[in-house]
Amino acid sequence: MASPMVVDCEAGGDGAVDGGGASDVPLAHARIALALGQAAPLAARRAAVLVLGAGEATGAEAATALVLSGVGRVALSFNGRPRACTLLSRRADADGDAVAAYVARLAVLDPTCTIDVLSGDPGQQGAERMEAVGLTSDMLAGIDVVVACDDTGAALGDTGRARASICRTHGVPYVAACARGALCAVFADFGARFQYERPAIASHGDASASARMSVVESIHATPDTGGAAAGGSVTLTVTIADEGGHGLEDGDLAEFVACESASVDAEGANAAEAAGTDGESLELGAALNAAGPLPCTVTGRATLLVQCEGGCGVAAAAAAGTQAYVSGSGYLRQVRGNVCGSHVSLDEALAPGRLGDLSTDADREVIAVLRHCARGGNPLELARTHASAGCEGGDGAGGSSPGIAALAACAACAMENNGAGYALPPVATVAGAVAAAEAVKAVTRVHQPLHQWFTYHAAELLSEVGHAPQSAEQEPSPQPIHPALAAQDALLGGGTRAALASARVVVAGAAAVGCEVIKNLALLGVGADGARGGDLTIVDGDDADECNLSRQVLHAIGDQSVTRAAAAVEAVRSIGPCAPLHSAHAVDASLSASGGASSGDLRAVRLAMATKGAVLASCAEGAAARLAADALCLGQSRNLVDVGVNGALGSVTSAVPFESEPYSASTDPPERRAQPQLCVLNNFPYLPAHASVWARERFEDIFVGRPRAVNEYLSHGRDEFVAAVRGRNGAEAAEGALRGVRDSLGRSRPRSLEECAAWAAALFEELFEAPVNALLSKFGPDSLTTEGLPFWAGVKRCPTPLALDANDELHARFVRAAANLRAHVYGLHGTAGEEAVRGALRGSSADGDMGAPASETLPLSASASSMAIEDGPDAEVAGTKAADTVEARIAALLEELPSPGELVGFRLKPLSLARARGGARWHVDFLQACAALRARNHRIPPPTRAEVLRDAAGVAPALPPATSLIAALGTVEILKAILGARLAVRRDSFANTALPSLVCCVPRRVAGTAVATAKGTQVFSVWDKLEVDLRACDATLGAMIATFEEKYGIEVSMVSYGSSLLFMDFMAPPKLKERKATHLLELLATIAKTALPPDATSLELSLSCTDANDDDVDGLGGVRVLLR
Repeated sequence: MASPMVVDCEAGGDGAVDGGGASDVPLAHARIALALGQAAPLAARRAAVLVLGAGEATGAEAATALVLSGVGRVALSFNGRPRACTLLSRRADADGDAVAAYVARLAVLDPTCTIDVLSGDPGQQGAERMEAVGLTSDMLAGIDVVVACDDTGAALGDTGRARASICRTHGVPYVAACARGALCAVFADFGARFQYERPAIASHGDASASARMSVVESIHATPDTGGAAAGGSVTLTVTIADEGGHGLEDGDLAEFVACESASVDAEGANAAEAAGTDGESLELGAALNAAGPLPCTVTGRATLLVQCEGGCGVAAAAAAGTQAYVSGSGYLRQVRGNVCGSHVSLDEALAPGRLGDLSTDADREVIAVLRHCARGGNPLELARTHASAGCEGGDGAGGSSPGIAALAACAACAMENNGAGYALPPVATVAGAVAAAEAVKAVTRVHQPLHQWFTYHAAELLSEVGHAPQSAEQEPSPQPIHPALAAQDALLGGGTRAALASARVVVAGAAAVGCEVIKNLALLGVGADGARGGDLTIVDGDDADECNLSRQVLHAIGDQSVTRAAAAVEAVRSIGPCAPLHSAHAVDASLSASGGASSGDLRAVRLAMATKGAVLASCAEGAAARLAADALCLGQSRNLVDVGVNGALGSVTSAVPFESEPYSASTDPPERRAQPQLCVLNNFPYLPAHASVWARERFEDIFVGRPRAVNEYLSHGRDEFVAAVRGRNGAEAAEGALRGVRDSLGRSRPRSLEECAAWAAALFEELFEAPVNALLSKFGPDSLTTEGLPFWAGVKRCPTPLALDANDELHARFVRAAANLRAHVYGLHGTAGEEAVRGALRGSSADGDMGAPASETLPLSASASSMAIEDGPDAEVAGTKAADTVEARIAALLEELPSPGELVGFRLKPLSLARARGGARWHVDFLQACAALRARNHRIPPPTRAEVLRDAAGVAPALPPATSLIAALGTVEILKAILGARLAVRRDSFANTALPSLVCCVPRRVAGTAVATAKGTQVFSVWDKLEVDLRACDATLGAMIATFEEKYGIEVSMVSYGSSLLFMDFMAPPKLKERKATHLLELLATIAKTALPPDATSLELSLSCTDANDDDVDGLGGVRVLLR
C-alpha cells in the first residue's frame, strides 16, 4: 500500500468540555447526536472511510461532509492535482502543493479527524494489479466504507464496476457518486446482507433519534407454563405511570432502566432456593436492568406485556408458581430493533433487466446518459438517437421526465478546457452529500440506506438559460478565463454567466445552511462583477460558535472572534473562480433574534435588497426569522428562496412575486421545546428532560434575570424600579427583586475569583440540598396520601439531598462553571481555576456564611416552590400574614440598598442562553452539571450533553450531509430566480435523508381575493402593495383613511399599528373626531408608545375593511403610508 501522508490532530482530544463523561460526544457533534443518537457519533469516530477521486468536485464535497459528520479517519486518493474550483482547492494553490493545501483546509473543519493521503502508484501495490481502477485490496485494510467519486460518469463504467467488485469481494460497503454537468447519480452497495437500526418516525416525518422513556408504575412477573424454576419463560405485566402512556407498538423492543425496589413472596423465595439461585437473583429490579431489550405486546395505552425467555435473571427472580412485584421506580425505554436489508452488486444493478426496477423514467434516463458518457460517448449523439426513434420523455414542466434530449444537454460540453470533467457546484454537492450520508449510515447503522440508486438533474435550469438578460453581456476579459468558468459557459452559455455575475443576492443567515449556499454561489461566480452591479451580500450579526462548527464550512475555530457574516465574506474572496475580486459585503444584522429581528436590522436588510431584481436567500434559523425574511420580500416584491433544515429533514420554498404563495402561506411543524408543568419541574421531576429544563430556568434566574434587575435599579432609581416590578408581578415579586439587588450590590458582591468560587459552593447547597430537605420535611419517604397509598409512587420519585463533596468531580465541575459565570457577570478578569474551586469546596463545610443566601441565588427557589404544594386554611392564613408584612419588608430593604448615585458607571453583564447554544464552555458546563445533579437528586438517569443542549438551550439536531443536500437544492432555485425562470420550472423541494426521500413540486400559485369595490370588482393578493401617499398633505389619521377609501373604493373599519388600535369605526363620535384630526406620528407616540425612526420614510399599518356589499374583506396585506 502507498505510504500515507498523515495529518493527525489527536492532541486536541475528543473535544469534550471539561468534566464530560468518557462516553459523551464532543460538543461540536452534539447536534449530530441529537439526530442519530448518542452511540452514532462514537461509532463514526472509530470508523475509516476511503474517498476515491477526492480531487473531483464531487469528491471534495463528499470528503467535507464526512469530516463534518465526525468520521474518525478519512483516507483520500487523488487522480491527479485537485480541481481548482472547490471549497478545498483554490486558485492560489496553482503554483504550490495543491494536495497539502487541500488537506490542511479539510483538517481545519474538524481538528480531531485523522486525514490520510494515499499517494504513489496504486497499480504496483497488493495482490491485484488494478492500475486503471485505482483501488487495491491492500488499500482496503482498515477501511470501513469506500466512496468513489468522479465528475465524468466513470463511476458507472468499467472502472467503477471493477472497484465495486473488489469492495464486494472484501465485504466493504461501496458508494459511487458521479456528477456531470447538471445531472448526477449515487449508487450504494452495502452487501448481500446488512442490518440497520429501525428508525422511529416522528409525527412530522422525521426519523427521531430520541428513544421514548416512560416511568414504570408497577411490574408483575408471572411464570409461564413449566415455571421459571424449571427454565420456563416469564411474562411481565407492566403498567406505565406517564399520562401520555408508553407510545409503543406490538413487536417493539424495550429495556428496563434504574429499577430498584422489588419484593418476592415467601413461596417464591423457597422456590428460588430450590432452583439453586443465589439471594441476589431475588432482586427483580436488578434482574430487569440486566435483561437487555425485550419484545413487547401492547394491551392498552398504559399497559403492555413483556416476554422474558427462560434462563435469565428475571425468570429466576420470579420463581415457579409465584408472582414478583416491582413498584414505584424504574423506567421502560424504547429500543429500536435492527432491520435486515440486501443489496445487489453494481454489475447486477446495471443489468438491463434491473434498471427497469427504478421508480421513474427520469432515474433510468439519468443513468443511461451517465453510462453513455462513461463509455466515452457524446451525450448529444445519444439525444439524436432517441429523438429519431421518438423516445422522448416529458416536457420538463411537470412531466415525469424531461426526456433524454434534455438530460443529454445537461451532460454535454461538461468538460473543462484542461480535459477534466465538470459538474455545476450545486449538482456536485448533491452527489457528494448523498454519498456521504450513505457512508455515515454504513458506519453507524442508523437510518435507512438507499435502495440502491439516487438520481438528480437540473434540466429545468438549463431550459431557462435563454431567459438571461441579454443586456448583461460580458466584455472580453484581458486575462485567460478560469477553466471552471469556461466549462460553465459551455454548459449554460456566456450570457448566463454574465447574468449571474451581475446579479445581486442577499443571503440572510450565515450559519450551517447559509454557509453551504454562500459557498455554492461563490463557486458559480454569482454577484462577482461589482462593476456591473453584482454583489453577494451576507447578513448575519451572530458570531461563529463551537457547537455549530461541525456544520459551518466557511468558519474555522479562529473565526469565533468575528461575526459569521464577516467570516463568510472573507471566505468568498478566497474561493471560487472569481476570487479574490468577488464582490461581497457583510451586514452585521440578525433575523434570528428571539421574536424576529429588530427594526434596525430589518432596515439594514431592506436596504441591501433595494436593488431591483435582488433575490433574498433566507437561510435563517427559527420560524420568527424566516417569517421576517418573508415579510421583507412581500413588502418589496422580491424573489425569496427559503432554505431550512432540521436534522435529516430539509425544505426549499420559492416565492415568486405575484405568482406563487409566500413562505408564510405554509405552516411548519411547531418548534418543540420541553416545558413540563411547574409543579412537576420544581418538586416531582421524573424524566431527564425535566432536569435539563430546570437547569435552564436556574441559569436564566441567576445569570440573566438577576443582573438585569440590578441594572434596571441602577438605571431608573429606587422608586421607579419598585413601581415597575410591583406593576409587573406584584408586591412579593418586588420584595424578592429588592432582596436580590441588595445582595448583589452589597453582602454578596464578589471582588475576587476566590469569592466567586465561595459563592458557587453556597449556591450548590441552596440548589441541591436545602430545597430537598425542605420537601422531605413535609413529605418523608414513608408519607401516605389521604387514601392511605404511598405518596412517593408512580412518577413521584423520592428525592435525596446532596451534600457538597470535595472529592466528587461532578460537584467540582458545577462549582467551577458557576464561579466563572459569576466572575463574567461582575466583569472580573481571569478564570477560577482548580485552586480556587478546591478551596471553596473545602471551606464550604467549615464556613456556613460564605456565599450568597437563597434569596439572591433563587428568586423563585426550589424551597419556595415546594411550599406551593401546600393547600388548605393554614396555607391561606400564612399567606395573609405574609401580605400584612410585605410592605414593611420592602421599606426595610429600601433602607439597606445603596443609592444608584453611589455606583455611577457600574453595571453587571447579563449572560445569554444563546452562548450555550453556541457552545460557550462555562455555559454548557453549568447546564450539564446542574441537570446531572438535579437528576441525581431525584434518581433520574442523567441527560447527555446533547440532550441538555436540546432541552435547555434549544439546540436543534443537524446532519452535515442533509444540510449540504438541501442547500444545494436551494442554490439551484436561486439561480432560477436570478434568470427569471417561469413558475412552471421552479421547484419546491422536501428532502429526508433518514428514509431517504426527495420530493419536488411546482410552487403553488397565489390565490387572489375578489373584492366588490365602489369602482367595480378588483382582485387582491398578499403580493399587492396597498400604498397611501401623504407627503403632500397633513398626515392625519382622517387624511389617511379618506385617501385610502378614495383610491381603493373600500371602507376602512379599523386601523392598528402592531398591537395598538388607532381607530375603530364604532368609537364614540367625539373620540372618533379627535382621532381623525390627530397626526399619525402623534398617535404612535401617545397610543403605541413608540416613535418612527428618523431615517424611516414610511409607516406600515394594518387595516380592516368592508367592501361595497358591507362584507368583511379578507386577504389584504399591510398598508404603507408614505410620510417623508
